[in-house]
Amino acid sequence: MVVTACLLDAEPPRLVHGMADHRLMTLPVLGAAARLIGAVDGRRPACEDLLRRGAAVLTFPEGVKALAKPFRERYRLRGFGHGFVHVALATGAPIVPVAVIGAEEEAPLIANPAWLARLVRTPVAPITPTIVVPLPVKYRLHFGAPIRLKGSGGAEVVARHAQHVRAVLQDLIARGLAARHHVFF
Repeated sequence: MVVTACLLDAEPPRLVHGMADHRLMTLPVLGAAARLIGAVDGRRPACEDLLRRGAAVLTFPEGVKALAKPFRERYRLRGFGHGFVHVALATGAPIVPVAVIGAEEEAPLIANPAWLARLVRTPVAPITPTIVVPLPVKYRLHFGAPIRLKGSGGAEVVARHAQHVRAVLQDLIARGLAARHHVFF
C-alpha cells in the first residue's frame, strides 16, 4: 500500500523499493515474486546502494516478527532493529515514518507454527483464517515528518535513534487510530 501510494499519489510520483528479508529473497518462488514487485534484498549494502543512487526504500524496523504478532497486540510496535539507523547515518537519508492503519486487521493471526516456518524456510509462518482472501479493511496511511539523524554510529547513539523513531511512529499510529471511525470504511 505504501509503495502504491508513493507511485500513484505522490507529487511527483516516486518508486519505492520494499526491503525484503534476505531469507525470503533466497526462496525460488517467493523470492522471484518479491523481485517482480520491486522488492530488494534487505541486507544493509543493498539498501545503502539504493539510497546513494537517490532511490527511496521502505523498511519495517520491527522485522518479520511483526507478521507473527497476536491480534490482541495489533498496532503495538515491538522492538526495532538497528539496521535502518545505521543505513540512515551512513547515507544521510531521512527517515519518513509511515503509519499503516488497517493492515493489522486484514488477516488476524491464529498461529505461527515454528515447524511450518522451518519447513518452508521462512522466519515466520503466520496462519490466518483469511489466508487466500484478506478481510476487506480500509487502509489509511499517515506520513510523518522526515527525521534526519545525526551523530556517530556508536551503539548508544544508534539505540537512542531507533527508540526515538519507534516513539514517533507509535504516536503516529495512535493518532491514525483515533481518527479512524470504522475498520471497514
